[in-house]
Amino acid sequence: MFIFFLILIILLASAGMYYYLAQKLDSQRKQLLVLSKQNDVLRDKFSKHKKGSVEFKELTVRYSIPAFKEGITIEKSSLYIAPYTESPLLMYMEKAINVSIIIKAELLNTTWYEVYLHTNSSINCRGWIKANEVKPVNTNI
Repeated sequence: MFIFFLILIILLASAGMYYYLAQKLDSQRKQLLVLSKQNDVLRDKFSKHKKGSVEFKELTVRYSIPAFKEGITIEKSSLYIAPYTESPLLMYMEKAINVSIIIKAELLNTTWYEVYLHTNSSINCRGWIKANEVKPVNTNI
C-alpha cells in the first residue's frame, strides 16, 4: 500500500512538472515569434531609412571651442549618442538640466554641443544636444 502511494505521488509530481515545463516552453515559443516579428519590422525600417539617408562618406564634422562652458537645457530637449538627429536617442529631458559643455561641433549645417549631465549616475550622462536647446549659464570660457 505504501509503495502504491509513493508511485502515485511520483507520477503526479512528474505530470505536474511536465505540465509546468510544457507551459514554459509554449510561452518561450510565443515570445520568440513576437521578437522575430519585431526584429523583421525594425530591419525593414532600417533598410528603408538607410536608402533615404545621407551618405556618411560625405560628412564633415567641424569641432571648435564652445563660447561657454556651463549651460542649462531647455525643457523637452533630446540627448543623442552622436551629433546627428538620426542617431540613437539617449534621453529625452522633460525638465531643464544643468550641463557642462565639452566641445562644439558643426555637422550638416547644425551646431551641436557634447555635454556632460550633472547627475548621480554615470550611465548616459554624456551625449550630444543641439545648440539651440542649450542656454548659457556663464559666459566665461
